[in-house]
Amino acid sequence: METFITGYTAEKSRSPLDIGCPHKCLLDCGLPNLPIQVSVKILIGKSSQSNHPFRFSDIIHLPEYVNRPIAVFRSATSMDDTKVILTEMEAAGINIIVVIRPNQQYRKVFVNDIRSIYPKDNVRPILEWISVYNLMEYSDKEKILKWLDKHQYNPDEVTKLIKDCTKIIQQM
Repeated sequence: METFITGYTAEKSRSPLDIGCPHKCLLDCGLPNLPIQVSVKILIGKSSQSNHPFRFSDIIHLPEYVNRPIAVFRSATSMDDTKVILTEMEAAGINIIVVIRPNQQYRKVFVNDIRSIYPKDNVRPILEWISVYNLMEYSDKEKILKWLDKHQYNPDEVTKLIKDCTKIIQQM
């Protein structure tokens, strides 16, 4: 499988990386049928943040995992159509989140812009996106049940949320 960051150098760092177009599940969540792109500057900046560290090797198959997510959520903090994607990619055993803002214009071209990418080490907000705030727009039932099962070891207050989320997913 060819990686999407092969051949990029420092002088190309202002150029966006093309991730491809959104697959059906992302289109069904309202992402427009526009290319998904990420700037190298965003990747470098996010990977070096102390609170969200990841290695480029953790996201080498970003196009595949973005288009085959565990779940897709509406943003809890953004008032626009921003999507928050829970992926199977991991950094140090922690699932990576990809945040996409649709319909962004760069150099006279509209794209779905990846604004952030980071490992989400606190599962409680994700559980609340499902069970409290009803922000989930899509889930791969098998993948999300597996993800929920992976977090069964958490403290009691999270365990209740996991049980609530599992019930919601099983009823879908």
